[in-house]
Amino acid sequence: MRVAVYFLSDGTALTAAALGRSLLTQFQGIDFELHTFPFIDTPEKARSWIDEHIAPRGSDEIRPLVLYTLADPKIAEIISAAPVLDLNIFGSFIGALERHLGRPSSPRIGQSYGIAQSEDYERRIAAIHFTLDHDDGLQSEDYAHADLILAGVSRTGKTPTSLYLAMQFGLCVANYPFTEEDFSRGRLPGVLRQNAGKTVGLTTTPERLQALRANRHDSAGYSGLRRCTYELGEADALMRGAGIAVFDSTEFSIEEISARILVRFGYRGK
Repeated sequence: MRVAVYFLSDGTALTAAALGRSLLTQFQGIDFELHTFPFIDTPEKARSWIDEHIAPRGSDEIRPLVLYTLADPKIAEIISAAPVLDLNIFGSFIGALERHLGRPSSPRIGQSYGIAQSEDYERRIAAIHFTLDHDDGLQSEDYAHADLILAGVSRTGKTPTSLYLAMQFGLCVANYPFTEEDFSRGRLPGVLRQNAGKTVGLTTTPERLQALRANRHDSAGYSGLRRCTYELGEADALMRGAGIAVFDSTEFSIEEISARILVRFGYRGK
């Protein structure tokens, strides 16, 4: 079964896409065709979008699904009138919040991400810069200033997880790749020992690591199954020997791994 899914917004569509993707993961065995359309902020744009993307799909077995965050009720009405199943993400919660808070809402286009005046935005930008500057073992002398340190062998998801934590939570995250020198030494490098309390390990299966390295066109020796098994075993022994929690990323998304890391460290937001 294949179903077309559209995330619409009068702003960036990040909220609609994030919540929509989370909801869709609850349904297995369906091939969701995902599309994101930001800045649908006038009735004219809404009608043009329907004419271009919905009208030609009249022969679909299942009507397209549209999840949206639209402040203007006129635009929402236009979407609702189209041959789709439309889900108003804000509408599902605003009414209950208005009743609970005892006052009406004041919808504004793009308000969900209020970038221009957001201190949180500035914090996230600073965190992203820190994370990029401390990727792959760079500037390890600054690890004392990191909120978190991710450690693991190459290609275990350290960089994307670090960036996700920086972008979504404003955390300054460094990541450290284990090397043969670390394995030969038989103990964690000093920069990790000194910051073990905020270090977490990432690992995966040898087969998964081999596939990831092969896809990157790495050398045969580097991506060989025996080499992958050796590196993962050595890294695991170093980290667990120092009491560092290790998370297996094999069957989990970056979002899921990040959530587990945050729970492990009792993160409640800055």
